[in-house]
Amino acid sequence: MSGIRRQADTHNPSGVTGAAPIRNQVRVVFLRLETLASGLLRVSSPQARGWAVTVHSRDDLAKVVQLAFIEAQVASYATWRGQAYDLDAMTPVDESSPLTAATRTRDFTLRARSDVHNPDDWVPMPDGRWRSPGGRVYGADTDAVRKVLAKRRRSRPD
Repeated sequence: MSGIRRQADTHNPSGVTGAAPIRNQVRVVFLRLETLASGLLRVSSPQARGWAVTVHSRDDLAKVVQLAFIEAQVASYATWRGQAYDLDAMTPVDESSPLTAATRTRDFTLRARSDVHNPDDWVPMPDGRWRSPGGRVYGADTDAVRKVLAKRRRSRPD
């Protein structure tokens, strides 16, 4: 079966466990380990929202640590390029869970209104719609999205 493989499936930073030995790579990955009823461990990371793997043994766990670095790097690169990370776009927002909650950029500047979010926290979806930091999805032609895009253009130097 031929198909388009995800970038994370084809990226192999020299087979090392941990961060890739090149500049501008993710250096820290936060992992969440959960014990499932079957006795397996479920590994996930808030840095790669939507990514999760189950492991059977400690050897599998070591391999998954490397995969976590790769997924975190792919998610980071997508954010840097202003694109949606593919697993993030497919994962529904659930504010009660820290792993599926909408992501927000830390911004410590005072704002005039409490309902104003950082425009970089809005995620473009593959179908052209945009997801707000609160998890709602807006069409590309809505006023909210137009205002967010205008703020993004103003905040980025040419």
